[in-house]
Amino acid sequence: MADLEQILAALPRAMVYTPAARITALEEVQRLHAQAGSLTKAQLLVGLARIAAAAQDGHTNMDFGQLGDALPQLPMRFTWFADGLYITAVSPAHADWLGCQVMHLEDRPAEDWLPLLSAIIGGTVDRVRSLCAPVLITPAFLHALGWAASAHQLRLLLRSPAGSLMPVQVDVGDEMPTLTLMPQIGLLEAPETAASVHVQALPGKALYVGLRQIGSGTDGPLPQVLEQVLRCIRDTRPERLIVDLRGNGGGNYILSWPFTQQLREAAGNARIYALIDEGTFSAAIVMLAWLRYDAGARVIGHGPGDTEQFFAEPLSLELKTVKARVFLATQSHDWATGCHDFRTCFWLNLLYAVPAGSLRPEVDVQGTWAEVMRGDDAALQVALMDDMPLRQLYNRPQQPTPSRMPEAQQVALCGLLLITLGHRHGREDWLQLGNLIERLSGMPFDELTTLRLQHEEILCRSDNSLVRILRKYRASLTPHVIAYSLAHPG
Repeated sequence: MADLEQILAALPRAMVYTPAARITALEEVQRLHAQAGSLTKAQLLVGLARIAAAAQDGHTNMDFGQLGDALPQLPMRFTWFADGLYITAVSPAHADWLGCQVMHLEDRPAEDWLPLLSAIIGGTVDRVRSLCAPVLITPAFLHALGWAASAHQLRLLLRSPAGSLMPVQVDVGDEMPTLTLMPQIGLLEAPETAASVHVQALPGKALYVGLRQIGSGTDGPLPQVLEQVLRCIRDTRPERLIVDLRGNGGGNYILSWPFTQQLREAAGNARIYALIDEGTFSAAIVMLAWLRYDAGARVIGHGPGDTEQFFAEPLSLELKTVKARVFLATQSHDWATGCHDFRTCFWLNLLYAVPAGSLRPEVDVQGTWAEVMRGDDAALQVALMDDMPLRQLYNRPQQPTPSRMPEAQQVALCGLLLITLGHRHGREDWLQLGNLIERLSGMPFDELTTLRLQHEEILCRSDNSLVRILRKYRASLTPHVIAYSLAHPG
């Protein structure tokens, strides 16, 4: 069928798969092909999820947020908290269940579902928790996995806020879960709708900077918004600076790089904190690495949603027959030790990767259901009260000395170096990007030719030498990359 052919054609470009994982994925494709005529839609979706999850990578998954477009779901929504799984939205017919804890699904404790779900959701346990809620309200999908008795209903054991236990059976339905739990307002004000950044002064001379995404919102292009934040920091001189990346699923990481490189200077002697959770993912993890390595941020919270070493830059496959989307990651990231695999490394990582080490929180804290509903923010409170000595927090490495080479030549040389590395390692994407960077430099063709001749000796140096030169000139290249990214967001 067409959906499987689309997956099969894309798999060679998905460098995320190890040889063993690729064999597993191909075997699942073959099995689905052989049984295509007898499979239900739910069984086919399960097979597609298994193909992606074979890579065990957080970026290589089915888009479970679209599962309700293909299969009927329960008229409710689940959310994980530190103390378990809770019903946070229901249809009016089930209003009495709003705020109940889900103790069991199909006679299985809620927490016991997480290891099972790793068979169809790739990534860490935190990533599974972050993605699994739509799966747990889709009986047909669970039935196709052999984990639910019916494709049309689920048996739940609920515990009410008063503590009483209620065994219930819930049928799928068309009624939308329009009743939603709304936590009380705590220290943080509600952010502007669809804005990327929320800035707020907090008690104790603290400044809060919340980033919803690494991308532009209604508040304007993200680099300009973050430049305004830096001016605010310089003007107000907070004693604590709290950068909140919780729930930030990523975006275009280069848009946040200038902010992270100037933050330590702008903040002076202020303590810097980064708040994270299992929703901190992709480009937000990259920003976290820079905050920790370049600005000395102390990490508080839970998660993040992936390890420091992961694959990203996924292919997005729209599967028309089953109404599903599958993501297959293509290029590697290493924010623990830096970018070393020239075969799979994402090109920007050559310039911007840092050996940030562990990005797990130094203080691991999550909010329980009761705390969140009261408006208590446990991670934020830790950041506001922390008193670790400053000397243990900040150890920024020395920055390279600026070059005297004209900026246009620096940018063009970066393109030339990337082209050279692309030829060495068979990276067609690097060749294309190198040519693009040469054009972005604005240098005429004859001057580019002269530049190549002048740097013939440099182009014969080792890979690591070329990368060091790229990083030396990245400050000149970055504005061009950002401008191009904003003009061509795809």
